[in-house]
Amino acid sequence: MNKKTFIIAISLLLVILTLWLKLSFTNKTSTITAKNGYLDLSQYDLLENNIIKLDGEWELYYNKLYTPEDFQSNSINSIQYFKIPSNLKGTIINGTKLSHYGFMTLRLKVKLNSNDVNRFLGIKTQDMLTASKIWVNGDLTDYHGVVGKNEEEYRPIFKPTVSIFQPKSQYIDIVIQAANFREPASMIKSIYLGTKNEVLVEENVQLGIDLFLFGSILIMSLYHLALFSIRRKDKSTLYFGLFSLVIAVRSLFMGERIVVQVFPNMPFEVLSKTAAISYYLALPLFLMFFKELFNEISDKVIYISKYVAIIMTLLCLVTTNKIYDKLAIPSQIYSLLICLYILYKLIKFLMEKRENSFEMFLGALIVMIAFLCDILDYDGYLSIRFAMPVGVFLFIFIQSYILAKYFTRALTLSESLANENAKMYSEIKEMNVELEDKVKERTMKLSNSRKALKNLLDNAGQGFLTFGKDYRVGAVFSIQCVDIFNGDIQDRRIQDLLFKNNPEDKVIFESITEEIFNTDDSYKIKILMELLPEEIEINNRNLFVEYKIITDAEAYDDKIIMIILTDISEKRQLENKIEREKEVLEMVVNSIIYYEDLRELINSYNRFCNSYLDNILNSNLNAETISYEILTKTHTFRGNFAQINMLKTANKLCIIEDNLSDLMRIHDELSKDDIRSVVNKDKIENAIKEDLETITAILGKDYFNDEKVIVLKTKLTEIEQAMKENFGEEAEEIVSMIKRLTYIPLKRLLFPYGKYIERIGANLQKQIYPFEIHGEDINVDPNKYHDLIRAMVHIFRNMVDHGIESAQDRIERGKDEYGKISCSLKKEGKHIKIEIHDDGCGIDLEVLKKKIVEKGLLSLTELEKLSDKEILDYIFVKGFTTRDKCTELSGKGLGLYHLKKQVKKYGGIIEVQTKADKGTTFIIIIEG
Repeated sequence: MNKKTFIIAISLLLVILTLWLKLSFTNKTSTITAKNGYLDLSQYDLLENNIIKLDGEWELYYNKLYTPEDFQSNSINSIQYFKIPSNLKGTIINGTKLSHYGFMTLRLKVKLNSNDVNRFLGIKTQDMLTASKIWVNGDLTDYHGVVGKNEEEYRPIFKPTVSIFQPKSQYIDIVIQAANFREPASMIKSIYLGTKNEVLVEENVQLGIDLFLFGSILIMSLYHLALFSIRRKDKSTLYFGLFSLVIAVRSLFMGERIVVQVFPNMPFEVLSKTAAISYYLALPLFLMFFKELFNEISDKVIYISKYVAIIMTLLCLVTTNKIYDKLAIPSQIYSLLICLYILYKLIKFLMEKRENSFEMFLGALIVMIAFLCDILDYDGYLSIRFAMPVGVFLFIFIQSYILAKYFTRALTLSESLANENAKMYSEIKEMNVELEDKVKERTMKLSNSRKALKNLLDNAGQGFLTFGKDYRVGAVFSIQCVDIFNGDIQDRRIQDLLFKNNPEDKVIFESITEEIFNTDDSYKIKILMELLPEEIEINNRNLFVEYKIITDAEAYDDKIIMIILTDISEKRQLENKIEREKEVLEMVVNSIIYYEDLRELINSYNRFCNSYLDNILNSNLNAETISYEILTKTHTFRGNFAQINMLKTANKLCIIEDNLSDLMRIHDELSKDDIRSVVNKDKIENAIKEDLETITAILGKDYFNDEKVIVLKTKLTEIEQAMKENFGEEAEEIVSMIKRLTYIPLKRLLFPYGKYIERIGANLQKQIYPFEIHGEDINVDPNKYHDLIRAMVHIFRNMVDHGIESAQDRIERGKDEYGKISCSLKKEGKHIKIEIHDDGCGIDLEVLKKKIVEKGLLSLTELEKLSDKEILDYIFVKGFTTRDKCTELSGKGLGLYHLKKQVKKYGGIIEVQTKADKGTTFIIIIEG
């Protein structure tokens, strides 16, 4: 007997067995039918004829609820007849089309055989709508749910009923009240009459079959789920286990409704929703099971089945069965199409003679037939109660056969492999003797090679080490590594060694090397290697780092990275020394070139230290005003000293400035003592001391004590007065000529800003063309315009910091990568016009407006009334800045405020013009 014949034989045997059980325990029923509400059984002894169906015409009182007492009064005349079994929906009685929602009274008079009088008899109903009450000869014998005339009074439940009674005469009067306001399937199935024992046996047999099928399917479900937990690679066991579990759960809510027998008060919604949801979940699980067995099952069909299952499950959860049961027919059509698709695929696999295709075709066919029978039973077209559970049971049996065949094949293969292994073991054992000698020989050679390699690395004068994907340092590394890292480094994490005090670089290193280990693209590896840090500091040593990829090392299964560490501490110290000397030299050269400017700056700073601070701190001004004035002065001096390259002075003033700013921010009510604690004479005077000592050490201690003839301004005034008294009008021309001898070109006063712009641009990594000054040669009194020229440092600082973009940003905007800052001078009558322009990004008016509102300077309504020019004027307001954070260069909102203050001292005006992506221009007009 081949395997196909075996499968067919076993399947037929199980079908016959199931039918035999059904026929053996379910007694035959008669074919006699009732007429006009009367059934004559006087010729049928129930003890001999077993169970009889009470089919036929019953009295029907639609939308009426009558009790046996109502019928005894003989006041009921309107009689209609309804045939059982049949569906209420669509039935027409006396021209009236019945609905599946409503309530009614059914009545049947039965004449019994005289032998059945005083016997204990039973009446069994399977599906009497969703609520019913049964009276026999005026006694209430059983009920399920609560019968009512409307949905508020009524409570549904699905439950078979059994009424036991003892007739005292040959005539019995059966009255049934029934109601349904929830279940669209309003099928009234056959009602059975028999002796008490036969009815109870019928009920127990059906209950037993339900429990047997539930238990069998549940056990196989748990078995397949257990298989999946052991071998998760095979998901077919998971899907089949879940499918069987769904069917097992569904069987509890169908047939004899076991779950209701255990929980008689279970809500109707739970019963209805569980039955519906199990129906919708079964199909996608069945499809996914076949997908695991035969990959050609369409993913699209599976996705559709999943989405339908999810949508219908959600619909069942959030609505009642009055809504989701309306989709029963479309759902059944959809299910039929899925079944036809699976059948089509299985027939195709069967024709291709796929492994296990015949068994799967047979099993699937049984399940599909059972599934269709289940649908037809639900719709009332068939009465096959055990179709789906039996179908799944048979399918599980076939699956068990396939599984047993698989295990048998695996066992056979295992035995074969065991025999081969035993043979190979004896051969390997013989080879091991020779192999051990070879291994010892190669181990000795490898050990000697490693010793030679380590000796070579130790004498290279550099740190050599390697690490792999686990980031652990390899066994071979040069002795210099021990010196660099102060100890043995084998098996230590490389990132912890290189970046012990730099967590940010550690993260970058890990992410880059991880990419290197996980790619075989040589070009990508080359790019990534260039991103690794080339210089690091370890234990106060500056180390240059080189990286090499090693992919053909016999000792490694994967690529490894070699790191070569070169100590460049002395080189860096020399470079730093040269850089410091260069800064000092630049400061000295500037001191020579701008000697007079520096002298005036130093004198002005000394006046600030010796008199200004004491005067303003002892004045009547409030502490906030004093702090702003000192902060403004300090801010300006810092920029002026930085312009000469007196960087130590500028840095110390920056610290004082930051401390004062922090003090102003922390204290709501600032006192003068608070200011003195931060800004005292010693700190201010000492700020300039170190740079001055450096300059005088190089140029001589008497460098600032020049021998130039200085004519005091008071003396010139006296000479001017004497000349006017003795020479009259001619004196004015002579005095004017004398005074002009001290004048210098305005361009010369502005020229030092070129170096200042260049230095700030380099610090900010911005490329800027050399500073250009255009226009007329205008000679001015340097003493007169000294403070104004110094205050203009804030314009140049803001242009470099805020205005000029980075080279990359400029290229992206279609500009020259080099920025440009220029100045033009023009004499207009008695006034001097100075225009300073940059070609940067311009001032963002929207950001400016936002900051004005945030700082509470104006409301949005007030702001809308201003012109762009009036809005731009707010950059000169004390304390106003568009920066969220203060930097070394800008962000305190004092520089431009101080500049405007200086311009006003000269009776001048200052305005700003800007255009997005074109740049900004500051225009200063002062008296000449």
